[in-house]
Amino acid sequence: MGQAIDVLELGCAPGSMLLRMHQQRPHHRYQGVDMAEQGLRITSERLRAAGIAAELRQGDARTIDPRGGADLVVSFGLIEHFDDPSEILRAHVRLARRGAHVAVTVPNYAHPVVRGLLERFSAETLDTHNLTIMSERALQTALASVGLVEVVTGAAMGPVLPSSRPRPGLAGLSYRTGARAWNLAAPSIPGLGRLLWDGLLWGRGRRP
Repeated sequence: MGQAIDVLELGCAPGSMLLRMHQQRPHHRYQGVDMAEQGLRITSERLRAAGIAAELRQGDARTIDPRGGADLVVSFGLIEHFDDPSEILRAHVRLARRGAHVAVTVPNYAHPVVRGLLERFSAETLDTHNLTIMSERALQTALASVGLVEVVTGAAMGPVLPSSRPRPGLAGLSYRTGARAWNLAAPSIPGLGRLLWDGLLWGRGRRP
């Protein structure tokens, strides 16, 4: 089973990833930070319903009290919402103990196919995401720039298409329907991500 550690998720609402992590490693101790009061309320209700005890705090990860820090600080689809991703990455490091690990994921909207589709069918998605961080090289550079060592990056999930914010009207509806159908079918084709693109990028490093 391994030693229990303290895991902190930044931008934890609505709790989906805390639930998944607990399913994989139920012996760890979980914490979450989010700025949204309503989002934290939903997270708390979901975790309570699943019988999961987690410490949830409302606040800005850039300024919140570390309280001794965590052994693993993670975020999923958070850093790409900042004009300067290194700003929020420094918060990850600040909230990690000495020798602890930081791990992040970002969606891969910068691929020309995905970017072209979003420009046509979901401009709002592009407006709320920083595409400059969406490459393994950029992610590795950003993680190293905030002082992390032993940085590793990679890609996963295969050629996923975002479908959550299509533009209004028939064109947007058609795109969302087609994207969801594609996302259901694509994982059944082995190696498709290597041929086309991977929908998720990840990176991790250690605080020295």
